[in-house]
Amino acid sequence: MSKAALNDVQKALNVIRSAVAEEDRDTQLATLALLNSTSDSIIQTARKMGDAQRKTKTQKVAIPQTKVVRQKATASNDTDDTERTRSNDDLSPTKPQPPLTPQQQREQ
Repeated sequence: MSKAALNDVQKALNVIRSAVAEEDRDTQLATLALLNSTSDSIIQTARKMGDAQRKTKTQKVAIPQTKVVRQKATASNDTDDTERTRSNDDLSPTKPQPPLTPQQQREQ
């Protein structure tokens, strides 16, 4: 709204104020009710204008589908898990190695 339009509204409201000030209480209340209904309609119009500006258009974007390609696992014929047997060495506990002496550490 331009400054000129605001000045015109202000002048009109000043004229209404001066005309109503000399009237009785009922006329003042009726005038106030008219101003209130006018304000409500202006607010509704402004909200409609604001909603029209805020609307955004959504666009659907297709998401490409990917194909899952599975390769056949090649089975080795030379080893079979069912034929494997564990030896007694596999089940025996391992002995820890003794620490290196300072001389052995320097040689490395």
